[in-house]
Amino acid sequence: RFGTIDVLVNNAGYGYQSSVEEGVESEIRAQFDANVFGLFALTRAVLPAMRKARSGHVINITSVAGLIGFASSGYYSASKHAVEGWSDSLALEAGPLGIRVTCVEPGPFRTDWAGRSLHQTPSTLPDYAETAAARTKATAEYS
Repeated sequence: RFGTIDVLVNNAGYGYQSSVEEGVESEIRAQFDANVFGLFALTRAVLPAMRKARSGHVINITSVAGLIGFASSGYYSASKHAVEGWSDSLALEAGPLGIRVTCVEPGPFRTDWAGRSLHQTPSTLPDYAETAAARTKATAEYS
């Protein structure tokens, strides 16, 4: 009805912090559903229109955590790494069809991210007090 889809910005998602050892399976899966599988599904839904138009731009908001890992952010980093690698593959496949793919990897900045968009499983293991637990606390204080 409105013509082509020129741009898709995939910005939905949230953070999950825990030590890798203490990650809660349901939290991990829910984060991957939002950060990875939701993005995959939406992109696949618009690709036919972009392919038909032989143009379009997919912009995936990932994170600096998609490039390097941080203590307490192993699962969040894994979700963002997945999007980074998938985006590289999509760019190779869709680029010759006139469809551009860009990842935007913001670093930390003060928002309500830790309030609205962050799920946490606080560390209860003393061995992680100086790593995962300290990073989780710092994230909450910075945002």
